[in-house]
Amino acid sequence: MLLGTPHMTSVKVQQDLNIVLNNTLLDRVKHTKFLGVLIDENLTWKCHIDCVSKTLSRNIGIMNKLKHFIPDRILYTLYCTFILPYLNYGILIWGNTCKLYLDKLTKLQKWAIRTISNSHYRSHTRPLFAKYNILNIEDMYSLELGVFMYKNSIHELPNSFNEYFTKRSDIHDYQTRRNNDLQLTKNKRVFSDHSIRTSGPILWNSLDKKIKDSKSIKHFRKHLKQKLISKYN
Repeated sequence: MLLGTPHMTSVKVQQDLNIVLNNTLLDRVKHTKFLGVLIDENLTWKCHIDCVSKTLSRNIGIMNKLKHFIPDRILYTLYCTFILPYLNYGILIWGNTCKLYLDKLTKLQKWAIRTISNSHYRSHTRPLFAKYNILNIEDMYSLELGVFMYKNSIHELPNSFNEYFTKRSDIHDYQTRRNNDLQLTKNKRVFSDHSIRTSGPILWNSLDKKIKDSKSIKHFRKHLKQKLISKYN
């Protein structure tokens, strides 16, 4: 598999490229699974989202058939068992892809929350997310990204991330109100705007000092989730 933009990986550009290993011509594939995540050649994560969507659709369908026979607390438990793990797994990698691809998961998640509450299929879901203390798919990504950035602030990330982010105070000596914020990167390609190196500092700089100063990862996760949930009310 070759990674790159759609133009770079197009058949027309790569049709004469052959890779041989141990006298064997390697077949080119457009996507492959690694540690449970489907990686496509353009890193759009569309294949992974399509795969997750099929599983969620089947599982929500089962919940939908059960909603008339069991209370919402049991349906919520089923959500945490059959829906949440698939949405949460690897979301830090693929969760910041373009909204067009995420919309499929957003619609399925709304179907699930309406199923839990036994609501009309056109009911507004924001109050339901708040009622059951469930984050939508975009805020699930924000939560995991926030935890990643918090680990960076307390130096609990692998050494390979030691110089991944830069504080503004490391660049200049001026004492400003935002001196401890992280420096934002300037990207020449739109593709890079979706990377953790870009989105991480933006999220971290937007957080209240009280949340950043949480005494543990557990407390940070709790406080940030509360902040994200509060937007639904």
